[in-house]
Amino acid sequence: MASKILSIELSNTTIRIVQMDYKTQNPRVYYHVVCNTPESSINDGYLINPDAVANAIRTALVSNRIKGTKNVIFTISSTKIVTREQQLPQMKPAQLDSMIQTNLSDYFPIDLDNYQVAYTVLGTIDEGKDAGKLRVSIMAAENNLVESYKQLAASCGLVLVQVDNVANSVYQVLKSENKTQCKMILKIEENSTSVLVIKNESLLLQRNIGFGFLPAIREIMHQPAFQAVSEFDARNIAMKRACIRKTLNEGTMITDNEDMPEPSEGQAMTNARQAVTDSLEDLVKGIQRVLNYYNSTNSSNPLDVCYVCGAGGSINGISHLLSNELGLKVSVLRKLENVAYSVLGDNADLYNYVASIGAIYAPVGFFSKAKSGKSKQTNFSKLIPLVVALAVVCILAMVVKGYFDYKSAQDRNEELKRTEARYLESEQIYNKYVAVLNFYKEVLIGESMTQRSSDNIADFLEELEEKMPTNMTISQFSTDDAQFTMSIEVLDRNTAIGVLETLRTFETVSGITVDQIAEKEEKLNEDQVAALLAGSADGPIQIIDQTGRNEDDDDDVDDEDDEDGDDDEVEIIEIEIATEGDEEVEGDSPLSFKRIGTYYLRLDPESGEEYYVRRFISFTVGCTYAPADEVVVQNNVEAAGEGN
Repeated sequence: MASKILSIELSNTTIRIVQMDYKTQNPRVYYHVVCNTPESSINDGYLINPDAVANAIRTALVSNRIKGTKNVIFTISSTKIVTREQQLPQMKPAQLDSMIQTNLSDYFPIDLDNYQVAYTVLGTIDEGKDAGKLRVSIMAAENNLVESYKQLAASCGLVLVQVDNVANSVYQVLKSENKTQCKMILKIEENSTSVLVIKNESLLLQRNIGFGFLPAIREIMHQPAFQAVSEFDARNIAMKRACIRKTLNEGTMITDNEDMPEPSEGQAMTNARQAVTDSLEDLVKGIQRVLNYYNSTNSSNPLDVCYVCGAGGSINGISHLLSNELGLKVSVLRKLENVAYSVLGDNADLYNYVASIGAIYAPVGFFSKAKSGKSKQTNFSKLIPLVVALAVVCILAMVVKGYFDYKSAQDRNEELKRTEARYLESEQIYNKYVAVLNFYKEVLIGESMTQRSSDNIADFLEELEEKMPTNMTISQFSTDDAQFTMSIEVLDRNTAIGVLETLRTFETVSGITVDQIAEKEEKLNEDQVAALLAGSADGPIQIIDQTGRNEDDDDDVDDEDDEDGDDDEVEIIEIEIATEGDEEVEGDSPLSFKRIGTYYLRLDPESGEEYYVRRFISFTVGCTYAPADEVVVQNNVEAAGEGN
């Protein structure tokens, strides 16, 4: 004979109690009762006033003569129960339990010391890359939430077997009903609605909606046409009278062909019924959003039917409204194929107890009860001597093993000490080597920090002396760490272009920029004229006379050349170089250089005085030093080595 158990569903407003068979394939329901939850005694599954709840349960059991059962399962709904769905490989139940326990911190980023965890297998993935894997729903509830129901059971004089989740209770009892059908279950309560989609014993979807039927009850109380003086009256009116229209608005297509005649009524009643229907719009729209999401993600499993359960199943006309608004056949759940009934009669209010009935099948088990009853006592007196002897043998074995382990460790320690002494000198040599190596690396780093691109300026000047023509004057030169600038004077533009092309071939230069090439004239001062007339070591200086008359021989001008108008290129006199910030250097200074140009003698038309000018091409070149490691310079040592 199957044992009996109490299964109780608790919510903020109602307590549903069922007495039925436990741990049998086709359980029978013997008694059922629903009563109001004491006001403000339960909030979101948490017991605020457990004494009041315990008193309500005891009163309901006594008044309905439900007795002879001490074991109880509570099924609750709470938004504080954290749920995660995971896809895990196929494995045995023991292995699955171990794997979940090992990876709990990955599933729930919370302090699990304050939580109790449970899980249930929702089904197997049939297609896609994850085909064959298990879909597992893992739940975590706070310790004080679960433990409070253990204390509640004790206050009721009952023994807690397990605590279940309402959604799991509904799934467990309905998964075997019409297995091949794809069915949607709507458990509608006052302030919330649970939506489940089940096919072939697999839970395809589970969602919670934060709307229920309570707005309709309040609207009935608010409308004078219904003459409801209390919430109790409003609930009876919602159950017995047609307070809800078939659709939210006239434009909705009616798909429910069942007879639900609209009652003849005045305008006031019509308006009242429309107001009550409008109060359910949030609930209907919330269900529509879940339905649309399911259809978009599960096109291979279209819905066949929809059932309503929970307290919302008692609302007259709610199934017709949902059928028309959802475009899906919706019925109130009034029969379970695998459950027998002794007291329900025509099962008119079965929808109210679906979760209570389902809790006995496979509760998630946040709390597992201890084995009840006293276990059979075994006489161990005869085994005491054997146990003592076995203990002595084990102790001796451990002592002997400990001694040999100690001796072995001692020998090993002595051997390691000898090895350490043998390699001590090598360790000191190695430490010195490491110190020298580190010092060498620091020297290399210091050397690299002192290297600059301008370090190869000597190589540049050497290359400049080797490659540049003699008829070129560097009038100014400045440099920094990365680049240098020099002003160059040449006789004509062709020479200027040749100088630039030659500079681009320098190995010591990585890039050049050129200022505008300009033709310039310079009026000579008295010292420069004296140097000009003195001539050069290579011969006399040729000067072009532009005064319009012949000069004396002292002017060193060839009359025939002047008449012909030939601009002869002249030799260069030596004058001093002036660098930025320095004064001119007189005489035979090593800084002196040759000034390139064509020299002219001219007459000032106003004063009648003669003066000399130098005409030349001038331009400024900016060059960037090539990195020192890219400049190939053959020094004397290398050259000598190659000569040998």
